[in-house]
Amino acid sequence: MKTRLLVLPTLALAACGPGKATPDAGVDTACGIDCAAQAEYGLLPQTCFEYSGSNLPSLGVQVGAVETLEGGVKVMPVTYKVGGLIRQTDYFSVQDGALVQVRRTWQPGESVSYQDDVGNLVGVTWLSAGQGAGETTRNTVNARFVKGNSDETKSTKFDVSLEEATPLSLKTPMETFTSGLRLNIAEVPEHGSDIRRVLVRGTGFIRLSSPLDAMGGSAAGEYELQSIETLPEGSFDCG
Repeated sequence: MKTRLLVLPTLALAACGPGKATPDAGVDTACGIDCAAQAEYGLLPQTCFEYSGSNLPSLGVQVGAVETLEGGVKVMPVTYKVGGLIRQTDYFSVQDGALVQVRRTWQPGESVSYQDDVGNLVGVTWLSAGQGAGETTRNTVNARFVKGNSDETKSTKFDVSLEEATPLSLKTPMETFTSGLRLNIAEVPEHGSDIRRVLVRGTGFIRLSSPLDAMGGSAAGEYELQSIETLPEGSFDCG
């Protein structure tokens, strides 16, 4: 595991690069979609999160520059690497301050996309602006799941329930945080979804449990935050 220099989230705005003006009013899109909301969720471009876990190889998670998917949907790609190899990529959008997962990919030819009844990308909401412990977000969408020669679209329920993070879950190798939210994720039928995450607003996810595989399953280990670094523009040296 490499030792990383912690860069505070407020400084991570510098990753947007010079010469990109901040609008005088309205939503600041200089960092992609909504800079303020992105900072809340740890989605500023060129941010590298490194995680460790008991009996698990280290995990590097890097936020990329904004991309535009079908239908003009703007997303922040988040790439997960183990041993330098990409295991998974999430495509998150920020809509009215809410964190929305639009798509997840694994190996080439493996993906799940969350659509409406006519095939438009709509995503599933993980967390709305201002939402807190005791609340649950319920999504009913069509999940288009592609794996190999199989391409199926099924009605899917994707629920995210929120709890206060426990003191134990807020203790990580990087630091011990004072408060956070635990996201418990339940997808039926399941498409390689996460099991749970712990979010500290203004930092990002300090814990995550994800199978990192299209087959999913409940055997995913839990990773805890080791370090955060803002990488130079164009660098992919994360994980």
